[in-house]
Amino acid sequence: VLGEMPEDEDVLIEAYRQSGTLHAFSVSGMHVAMVGIIIWWVLRCCWVPRRAAVFVILIAMLGYVWITGMKPPSIRALIMAAVVLSAFVLRVRPDLLNALGLALLAGLLFDGHQLFQVGSQLSFGVVAAIGIFAAIMRKRFAFLEVQELYLPRQLYGFWQNAWLWLRQKAASGLGASSAASAGSVPLTLWHFGFVSWVSILASPLIGIPVLALMILALAATALTPIPAAQQQVNRWNGSVAWFCTQMATFFAAAPGGNTTVARGWPGKDFLIVYDVGHGGGAACLKDGDTSVLFDIGSKSGFRRTVLPSLRYLALRPQNIVLSHPDGGHIGGTVEALDALPVRQILIPVDKARSTNFRDIMAVSQKRDIKTRRGLRGMKFDISPDAWFEVLHEPDAHDQNAVADGRVMITRLHWHGWRVLFTNDAGLGAERKMLEGGGDLKADVIVAGRHLHDSSLGDDFLAAVQPKAIIASHADFPRAERVPEDWAAACEKRGTRVFHQGWTGAVTLVAAGDGSLVIRGFLDGSEVTLRR
Repeated sequence: VLGEMPEDEDVLIEAYRQSGTLHAFSVSGMHVAMVGIIIWWVLRCCWVPRRAAVFVILIAMLGYVWITGMKPPSIRALIMAAVVLSAFVLRVRPDLLNALGLALLAGLLFDGHQLFQVGSQLSFGVVAAIGIFAAIMRKRFAFLEVQELYLPRQLYGFWQNAWLWLRQKAASGLGASSAASAGSVPLTLWHFGFVSWVSILASPLIGIPVLALMILALAATALTPIPAAQQQVNRWNGSVAWFCTQMATFFAAAPGGNTTVARGWPGKDFLIVYDVGHGGGAACLKDGDTSVLFDIGSKSGFRRTVLPSLRYLALRPQNIVLSHPDGGHIGGTVEALDALPVRQILIPVDKARSTNFRDIMAVSQKRDIKTRRGLRGMKFDISPDAWFEVLHEPDAHDQNAVADGRVMITRLHWHGWRVLFTNDAGLGAERKMLEGGGDLKADVIVAGRHLHDSSLGDDFLAAVQPKAIIASHADFPRAERVPEDWAAACEKRGTRVFHQGWTGAVTLVAAGDGSLVIRGFLDGSEVTLRR
């Protein structure tokens, strides 16, 4: 109602986004129009003349727009409403497209950059589509408002009139919704690579409880002098808001209800190692029709970097591999469980003092998401060309150990290439792996920094024999920095180092000729590995 966004807004609005009803969640022209409708109903009950009511309605709408922060969509809606309603004062027939044109002209005179803003294009494009196609699309739903053939309208009873009125409103709503969808589909595909087909039905239906929510919100405001009554109305409002979210979730889950067009794929099969900052880590593997997340990053890292990237690439991983109970690597997991259709999580330990880890286990159990602890030697198939194995398992019961001392180290086998995820493991874990024997060789190492110990020692690198190392970096604390002398020594040894303080995210692409192309996002650095 007020347009306030919680910290987990991206996850909270996911159901609205998938169902194409996001406009119901954020302050938009629909909310401004609803305020005008509600005020008109109240004034009509008070026998206020229409021309006098116009000024009161506009003042109320202006107040709502001001309270909600004068957001561009609501300002545009206010301008259009003022043009349409002024027609009643001047006794001129209102025209939606004329009002739209005037609002567009006024907006561009105030800020010419609006023409290139996604929100402006969607707002004006959708309203223009409604003005042009709503009447045409309503004819497609004319069967909903067919009257009785052998019963004159004058003989209709109360319930028959009510049923006809409801069917007429449904036809009108579906016509407008279809027209709006026709106007928004090209723009949403172009800007977001996403379209929700189910929004044609979801939008008009969810508008009903949203209107009820607005009515209760205004009633609660009017009842401010009576705290007890106001609290009760707010409780009702909370129930309506919950119902709206349940409706959005239901439509979002409809099979084939939405389509996402992948954009920006660096190749057919690829691995992205994200730069989530602050010493955290996250990576996503896409191979064929399967995608897997290796760590999630912190809450802010997942929300600002990983989740937008997954949406842009049209990836919805169903499996997660967690390396160790560190907030910078697993902090965003609960939000990932909300936003993604995760079915299985590979965990490094059974118990941990980390609040994030305990939350993950509780949510997984509540939602029947399978959790499995990685044991040394275990192998997991991802696709016909990809699988990974656990090379090192930490002590599952040593809850007092620091998080960086409880790292599960995995090795990905992918199109004949081997990628070793050491994460934040230190010399202690490396020494155990060396003493345990076995083949540790890998073509690429994806590494973080141990907060209290050194990482990627000479003996370990000699055993792994990597051709490239992707090293995470953070300016603070100092332990998270990539040592310059260590990087220089690696380069001298013939191992290419991708310093994520310079490269940002790093992409690995399994090319069709069998080579592996590694590319930095920010600096464009690139190396091609061949067997």
